[in-house]
This record gives sequence, C-alpha cells and structure tokens, in this order.
Amino acid sequence: MPVKQIGISKNFLKLLKSIGRQADREGCHSYLVGGLVRDLFLSIRHAEGAKDLDVSLENAKDLKLFIKKLSKNHKISNLKIYGEFGTASLLLGDNPVDFAMSRSEKYIKPGALPQVSPGNMLEDLKRRDFSINAMAILLNHADFGTLYDPLNGLDDLQKKQVRVLHDKSFQDDPTRIFRALRFCARFNFTLEKSTEKLLRTAIKNKYLKNVSQERITNEFLLALKERFTGKCLKMFDKYGISFTKTNNLAIIDKCLYNHYNDAPVSGAADFAAVKLALLLRGLNLDEQKQWLSRMKISRKVSQEIISVYRFINGEIMKPAVDWSKNFLKVINVRRARVFISGRFLMDLGFKPGPLYKKIITEVNRNKEIKNLRDAKKFILEKYKNGLIL
Repeated sequence: MPVKQIGISKNFLKLLKSIGRQADREGCHSYLVGGLVRDLFLSIRHAEGAKDLDVSLENAKDLKLFIKKLSKNHKISNLKIYGEFGTASLLLGDNPVDFAMSRSEKYIKPGALPQVSPGNMLEDLKRRDFSINAMAILLNHADFGTLYDPLNGLDDLQKKQVRVLHDKSFQDDPTRIFRALRFCARFNFTLEKSTEKLLRTAIKNKYLKNVSQERITNEFLLALKERFTGKCLKMFDKYGISFTKTNNLAIIDKCLYNHYNDAPVSGAADFAAVKLALLLRGLNLDEQKQWLSRMKISRKVSQEIISVYRFINGEIMKPAVDWSKNFLKVINVRRARVFISGRFLMDLGFKPGPLYKKIITEVNRNKEIKNLRDAKKFILEKYKNGLIL
C-alpha cells in the first residue's frame, strides 16, 4: 500500500523522499519503521510530525557519513551518535529523527538487555516485540511508499490483535508483557490466542523477576501516560499484575479526562503525576512513602505527591506544584478552605515555637472552620495559654 494512500502530509512526504534519495546515492536501502508505521495505517492523527521518525538503513557503510551528506540539504541539530549500537538521534529541520543501522540481536539470558550485531532488514524486523510494530515502508525512489511486511503485521492490525514474533519473546524480554497489554488497552485490541497463552505462562513462571525494578517501574509510568490508564491497569490486574491495593482505577479515566481540555498542566508527564497521586488515595502517608520507595519513583515526584497529600491533610504545602491544581480539581478538594500560617499566629500574639505546627495543622484540618474569624475564635479558646502575656 503506497504511503500517499494512508494520508500523509506534503511536508512529511518531502522529508521522507529526501532520506530515500540520500540512500540511493549511498547505495543502501532506507525504511521508515516502528510504531509510526503502525499508527499511519491506523490513521492516528499524531503520526505526522508529532512523533519521532524511526529510520532504518540496510547495508549503509557509514551512518555518520550518511547524516553528514544529508545535512547539505537539511538543517541538522542536536546530533548524537551511538557508535556501539549503530544509532543516531537528531533534529532534521524541526523533526526528531532516530537513525539506526539494521541489526539483529540475541539475549544471553532471560530479562537481560540484548546483544546487537549488524543484520539485514528481515532480521531487524524479527527482533521487534510484536508484528504490528514490525512493518516497514521503503523510502528509496524506485520503491518509495511500498510496505515491507514479511511478518504479516498489517493482517494483525486488521484483525485488531497483538501477536509476538516467536515463542520466547516474553522470556527474552518480560517487559513486553506490559507493552502487549498497553497496546490492547490503547487500541482496543485483543491478544492473539497463542500470544495470550505465552503471556500467561511468562507471568506464571515469574519471568518479571528477571527484570530490574527500575525497568518495571518505567513500564508502569508509561501506562500512566496512556490515554485510558484505568483500562490499561485493569488489564494488568486481569493477568495478575497489580501495583496498588487501592481501587481507584475508574476515577482515573472518568474524572481526569472530564477536565482534560481546560487542564492547566503542560503535558503527559504532569497527567501521569496526577494519575499516580490518584492511585495512592486511601493509603496513609507512611504507606504512600513505602510504596513510592518500593517502586523507586524519583525523589522529585515522590516529594511532590507527599507534599500534596500533606496539604490535603491540613499542612502547608510549599511550593505548590503545577499539577496539584488539576489533582485537587479531580478529587474535588478546593483551595477556598481557610488555611492559616505562622504569620497569622504571630499577629494573634503567639510566640514562634513547636506549638505553631500543632495549631496550624489542627486548624487547617478542621472543616468546620469557614473563615479567619472562626479560626481566630477557635485558637484563642483552645490555646489561650500559649499567648504572650
């Protein structure tokens, strides 16, 4: 199926043709690969420009030289070349592009990172996780826009199913378990019958124990960036992978995206923080801290979440993080409640000291106090002995 038949823009088309012409001059083959190809055939709008381009070069002699010659016709910036893996990332004009020499890979042991070596395009596609991600579009002039699909990924797209490429796929890389379920949730697909059996076997055999907590947490955080995280995490639960003991999955999809359009936050990472905070509702502060530590969530995000919950519990939160506005809106906690500070107590005549924290926490947690007048009355009646005489 030619690229022009799957709704690609003129500027995007021009860029791909330019890469193909450079491949012709170098005597190699160039392919558009990865999730972008899948998304183009699914007619997903973000496929054009809003997502990185993944280009694979087959039989290219020198990746660095290929990019240097390409720069004669295009502005190139932020170039990073990783010689060990035969890959490079850069900005081609305004477009993020990842180049890679086609390669094969093998796993020395289950769960380990793969060892890569040069290979042809078929070998390159065979090393990928699922058939729907193992399609390529030729960019060379003579065959431009032709789909190269030796592993029948397009057929699986049409069947709306996720299929692994070999029986040891989940054993080689157990994090594919998470990706398979994320794709099912994202596209409303199902697991191909034999793939589902292999996935259940992988979980039963505890292959995930061969993967570091950092890699597992990364997959979990990617699930939080999905459009329908609740649906995704429910699929994890279905196959016996649970991350929290709370039952807040429904509110993530139902409530958060009721506020999606007018949310003041900056992007997917902020929404992921909101969802993470939602998942921890119902746990006390100590339980939240333990969970965040066990999952090895970054110190920055952990501190932000704990500070927000301290704020909800009546303590002063400083500074307020941007995403907290969205979170408080979702759980219907309003900032209109009265929150006093040390300055307020000082003006009442209290000497600074340990008593400040006790008074501030108690007043800020008291939902019966509606205004500063109520706060003043409460404090002076209960803590008059603390006043400076």
